[in-house]
Amino acid sequence: FFLDPRDLQVAGKAAKIALALSELSAAPLVIAAVYGANLRGFIPVDVALGAIAGTLITFWCMFRPFGSGPLMGLAGASADKQWTWKDARAYLTQRLWRRTFERGGLFPSERLLILLALVYPLWGYVGFVLFGQALQNGFFLALYTILRQSGESPVGAWILFGALLIGIVITIGGACLWILWWLIRVGRERRSGKTKSPNLNEVNTLVEILADVPFFAILPQDTLRLIASDSRLIDLPSRAFGVRQDTPGDQFFIVRKGKMAVFRRYESGRQEQVAELLPGDAFGETALLMDIARTASVQALERSQVISISRHAFERAMETSSLKKEEVTLWLRLSQQLRHIPLFSEMRANEVAYFLKRAQRRPVPSGEVLIHEGDVGSHFYVVLSGKFEVSKKGNPIGTLTANDFVGEIALLSPVPRTATVTALENAQVLELTRNAFFETLSLNFAFGSKIIETAHQRRKGGIS
Repeated sequence: FFLDPRDLQVAGKAAKIALALSELSAAPLVIAAVYGANLRGFIPVDVALGAIAGTLITFWCMFRPFGSGPLMGLAGASADKQWTWKDARAYLTQRLWRRTFERGGLFPSERLLILLALVYPLWGYVGFVLFGQALQNGFFLALYTILRQSGESPVGAWILFGALLIGIVITIGGACLWILWWLIRVGRERRSGKTKSPNLNEVNTLVEILADVPFFAILPQDTLRLIASDSRLIDLPSRAFGVRQDTPGDQFFIVRKGKMAVFRRYESGRQEQVAELLPGDAFGETALLMDIARTASVQALERSQVISISRHAFERAMETSSLKKEEVTLWLRLSQQLRHIPLFSEMRANEVAYFLKRAQRRPVPSGEVLIHEGDVGSHFYVVLSGKFEVSKKGNPIGTLTANDFVGEIALLSPVPRTATVTALENAQVLELTRNAFFETLSLNFAFGSKIIETAHQRRKGGIS
């Protein structure tokens, strides 16, 4: 119960199999001991039957399908897959949902579940009645007889007494440790935030929220509903952590309310804040898509709420949208960057998605000329990274860095490029054609106003 699963992960499959076998051996050993005591006449038949029934009930968790007991642990270790009760509950929920709205044959596992569900009350009744009779008819007397008869050998008596005392200590100590572990877990959950599954109304709300995230804006409504139904809403109090650096990551998060900070801890022990997340921002995509540990910690600066999306739901979305992981990663990063560019700050998610679908990412090596003075303009550019020099007739008049844009003047008016733009270092830009540029302008009035206002100011300064 208290073994750290990370130790098992490091030890490998053999350790998981050994642990499962050692746990499974407990029930046969107890049954064999009771049977042997009955054969030697130490305990009556009713006591033996009660003990065996009680043992079967006690170790019920070992034999339940899709459970977290040793039997499923053994099967999981052999198949390199881990089943948990949470997985079983999700599976049963899905099956009940499909059973309500679909007609089809029972799965083999469903037949087994129905059979065990019918047998379980019978086992409980038999164990309760027989074990109660065993206690009334001399269970403790039988135990005393065993100790007394083996007392002819002092060593044997001490062994039995020692085993009995050790069993009592382990039972009581295990119960205390379990209670302590439960209290610690509850405390951590309260500090880290409350998690709940969305109801039907919340699913509809989450669909609208997901539609406001640029990546999800390109997905159809039925796919968004599928993702929303698999997601979780997590309420985080101030100073609570959404994710911690170096921990395994299998969840993708979207900030719904509040404000959060991204912290990175370096090998020297120094920690610094590297970003701030606002509603609509996402985090956790690196570990989710690349299957590595978290590269940073995210902490709530005030009471916040995040939407948690599982890896399963995320990959299902990618399959539905026919996107590769690399494309999704790039799409997410670009949409996040565009949200923090003033030019795109007032654009809706579907408008940002529209822009990204028509833009091309273009690397610009150091020294390459992006725009030549005097040329006819056919493209609009947004600087993603790097630094550019703006010159007019060979004289530098300004620089462009990440989040700046250029090229709008020659597209808005029938004039050639008014300046030359040269990369001072390796850079990347988003390139938009003339037609796509005007299509984007027509989508959002604020976007078009900022473009026209900037173009008017740059004409005075001589920048293209």
